This record gives sequence, structure tokens and C-alpha cells, in this order.
Amino acid sequence: MALLCFLKRDFEEGKEYFDRFLQRLKASFYAGELYIGWREEFYNHCIQHLCPELKSEDSAYKMVWEMIARRRDFFSSKPSYMKLKKEFGWSSECSRLEC
Repeated sequence: MALLCFLKRDFEEGKEYFDRFLQRLKASFYAGELYIGWREEFYNHCIQHLCPELKSEDSAYKMVWEMIARRRDFFSSKPSYMKLKKEFGWSSECSRLEC
């Protein structure tokens, strides 16, 4: 939800959702007595890489836009996507977010 809020430029609501997400993530390092290390690693990643981008509405928007672009480029380079693109006759313009 936070990323959607940032994308629609609702910065304050996005920060609230993101803060709640981080609180829940931090509280979930342990399930009973079982330590779940990847959750702490992900929490640290968020603190180190995402939180610094949340200084302003524009920087948060740009961060989300770039995340989407990276994933779009990654998936569009996959052979399965290329096959679908060829099979359905999708043009390169329609693989962009603007379509």
C-alpha cells in the first residue's frame, strides 16, 4: 500500500503505511523461539536503502517508478515474455507503463 501511495503522490499516507510495515517486520524476527533471519535482513535492507529515499514526495515517487521500471525491464528480457510478446503480437510501445 505504501508504494501505491507514493506512486499516486500521497506521501504522508505512504509514510504511515511504510512505518507500520517496518514495525510489523521488526516484530516478526522470531516466530515463537524460531529466529527468521531473512526478515531481519529485509528490515535492514529497507532501513538502509528505502528509508533514505523517503525524504520528499518527489524522491519517494521516483524510487517507486524506478523499482517498477527495473522489474519491467527484467521481466521483458525473459525468454518466456519474448515468446508471449511474439505470440500475441505485442508492440514494444505496449510493454511500457504508459499503455
